[in-house]
Parts: sequence; C-alpha cells; structure tokens
Amino acid sequence: MAHPLSVTIVVGVVAGLAVSGACILALRRRISDDVYHAAFRRWRSWCWLVGVIFLPVLAGALPTMLAVMVLSLLCFREYARATGLFREKTICAVVSLGILLVAFAAVDHWQDDRLFFALGPLVGALIVVVSIPSDRPRGFIQRVALGVLGFALLGFSLGYISNMANVVHLGGTHTDYRPLVLLLITAVELNDMIASLINRTLGRRPFLPETSPQKTWAGAIGAVVITTALVTAAGGWLFAGTPVAHPGWLVGLGLLTS
Repeated sequence: MAHPLSVTIVVGVVAGLAVSGACILALRRRISDDVYHAAFRRWRSWCWLVGVIFLPVLAGALPTMLAVMVLSLLCFREYARATGLFREKTICAVVSLGILLVAFAAVDHWQDDRLFFALGPLVGALIVVVSIPSDRPRGFIQRVALGVLGFALLGFSLGYISNMANVVHLGGTHTDYRPLVLLLITAVELNDMIASLINRTLGRRPFLPETSPQKTWAGAIGAVVITTALVTAAGGWLFAGTPVAHPGWLVGLGLLTS
C-alpha cells in the first residue's frame, strides 16, 4: 500500500498546479501579455516536469532508474555544452558510458551495490587514461577535471536516486523508496521556487552579484528555512520509528537538501 506521504505529495503537487493554472487564466486580462505568456510557459514546464519525474517513480523501480539515467545524460549534455567539454569527444563518451554503467549497477544491485560504489573511482581513472593518447599536455588537467566533475555530479551523485529505488524496507519498516524519492525531488524543486519568488518580491541585496546577480540573501535564507522546515516535518512522518527521526538528523537532512 502506498505510504500516506507519497499520496500527500502527489495530491499536493497536482492540486498546486491546478490552482496556479486557474489563477494564471483568471488574471489573463489584468496582466500584460508578456507576463501572462512567461507565467504560462513556466506553469506548462512544471506540468511536464511533474509528469516526467513523478510518473516513473510511481510506476516502479526500473522506470525510476531508467528515468534517472536519461536525466543524467541530458544534464551532462548541457554541462558539456556550457563548459566546452563537448569538444572532447573521448571524455564525453567515457562519461556517458559511466552513466549507463551506473544505471546498470543500480538495476543489478550486486552484493550490496559493490559495482555501483566502485564505478566512481573506476570511471574517474578511465577518464585520465583515455586522455593520455591525445598527447596534448596543455590543458590536460582542465579537461580531465571537467570530465571527472561532470561524472561525479551528474552521473554518480545523481545516480544515487537510481540506487534509492532498490530500497524495499526503509529503516526496517515496510515503506519502499517512493516517499523518499518524491520528498527529495519535491523539496529541491520547492527550494528553487521559493528562492525565485522571494528574490522577485523581497530580495534586495545580491547574494553572488558576479556569478548569479538575480539571487539575493533574502531568497537564499528564506528558501533554506522553508525547505528545512518542510523536510523536517515530512521526514518526521516518513522516518517515524527509526533513528533518523531524531530532530537533529532531520534538520541536518533539510539543510543538506537546501
């Protein structure tokens, strides 16, 4: 049977999308066309995201793992484009192969995930090895570092969500991975939305003016506080009866999620 937290998250997100969509339509004649179209595009993108992310999680462990694999590949593609790493075809191929292997390791779930945890250093070492035959010492460290960082963030770390899908008895309870993954995804997305909303309404002092001028101290602090409170409350419900239910651990989990 589905955990009540999973039902609450899905119903809450769907209801939120329905209400926000109705509000956008209701304000159609009171706002400018540019504001309306921008709001509608963002709302439509959130509808797509909810469908693409939530449906595989609810469908089962294998769909979740495959969805995370596709997400990792798409994220690395954008990372390579933004950093210029796309010019290094061999490194990109190794990272892509590593992402596929991470998904395979999650599906295989061999001997307490030994293959999964071994892939981090193995793929990192392989990136170094395949970069040597090109005989280009200039920029070698930069190329290798970008490849290793891309795999570490978007392949191995993101792949942990795939590995979470192997959870059948969370903390010795009868709860599976679904509420944990849904809570993680919802908290991360909510953190971004809250920060953006506060930045636009209350934000004054830039947080990182050179790196991200639209982010403010108010938005960063507000998002951390609200997300931590959400994760602490929901985590207390999810992890009830386990050592993680201690307030200190829950607050720490909320801060890490933020």
